[in-house]
Amino acid sequence: MTGAEALTAYGYVRDEGGRYTRPGRQTDEWEPVDGGFARFNRGVRTPFTVSAAGEGVAGIDAARPEHEAFFVWLWPDEEVARIYGHAAEQAAMGWPGEPAG
Repeated sequence: MTGAEALTAYGYVRDEGGRYTRPGRQTDEWEPVDGGFARFNRGVRTPFTVSAAGEGVAGIDAARPEHEAFFVWLWPDEEVARIYGHAAEQAAMGWPGEPAG
C-alpha cells in the first residue's frame, strides 16, 4: 500500500490544491512531493525528524526559517503508508473515536 492509498483508506481525500485532507476534521494535511509527502498542521509545515546537521544542536526550532537545515522535511512514502495503513485497519475494526468501516 502506498502513502496515498493509506491516507485514502483512512478517510483523507485529495483537495483541489493537491493536498490530502480529512473533510470535517482538523487534522494534518499531506502534500505529495517527490519521494513522499510534506506534512502540514494547520497550515504550518511539520518536520519528519532532525537532520544530521541538527543532531546535538540546542535550541533548534522548526518554526524558525534559519533553522530549516536542521530538519528533514520529507515524510517518506513508506512511513506515511505504515502510519495510516495501520490507522485505517484499526478504524475498520471500530477503533475508539472512529466510526467502524
